[in-house]
Amino acid sequence: MNIMNKLKELLKISKGNAYVEMLDLSNPYLAKQRIENYLKQHPNNNLVKLYYARDLINLCEFDRAQSINSSVELEGEGRHYKLMRHLIINNEARLLSANDKYTELLAMIEKYPEEFSDEEKECICNYCATIMGCGDAKRDGSYRARQYLQYNWNEFYEHIKKHSKNYTKYENISNATFNQEFKTCDVALELKNILPKKEHIYRDFFEDVYYFKYDNCGMVGDKATDYFKVVCLKGTNNIITIYPTCNVNDMIKYTDINYVKDITVKVKTNIPTVRFIGREQD
Repeated sequence: MNIMNKLKELLKISKGNAYVEMLDLSNPYLAKQRIENYLKQHPNNNLVKLYYARDLINLCEFDRAQSINSSVELEGEGRHYKLMRHLIINNEARLLSANDKYTELLAMIEKYPEEFSDEEKECICNYCATIMGCGDAKRDGSYRARQYLQYNWNEFYEHIKKHSKNYTKYENISNATFNQEFKTCDVALELKNILPKKEHIYRDFFEDVYYFKYDNCGMVGDKATDYFKVVCLKGTNNIITIYPTCNVNDMIKYTDINYVKDITVKVKTNIPTVRFIGREQD
């Protein structure tokens, strides 16, 4: 379950609430600023400290996040207690993943299965199976879980077609769509050439997120945007998805690739139909 939905479910607060807005994780740089300002006035709010640790993980500040997450003790009762417990466990699991401690990560989801969604458990098992040759791999799971187990460029390219305005295969097409003029193939190939990059946001358990600028690239709902987001398997240029986004401001670090409009991209390395990460196919 999305952490913001978890917050609203457990604390029963609505989207417009100032507390939710302070913890809005769509922009981790802004979230960090808001939380730090709040903690200056409320230094003993342990629940917000745990959200701060989560945000630091998003920003790859893993040591600071570990220090904070380890220092907070569970408190309260009912929904408050459940949310704190969920955050402590989720933060610790993400830190284990970030530090490549996959044996401990598998042990954690086995110990606390109720704190992870079915897709999260599926993705964790598949990724660990790929990297370590361990875990209970599932080859017929969700798109993301399949890509974690056995990366397939063609499946990625088919997946991102749902972000095209002309694509009608899916009934529930995304509300974030690229314009017809967006050079999807050339952009995707150029991304393979220039990724991974040092500056990124760490998402979920195994994903790096990047922001790019490409003028008039698409729409988010009825709002035009010049930016799109790229999600890769961590430490690689294996792209999981790309889609337009409006959540970009001066705090977000992005790369301008408008130059792709004027060139035909030649990929620097061959793109096989199936590419394994971490180890060769057995």
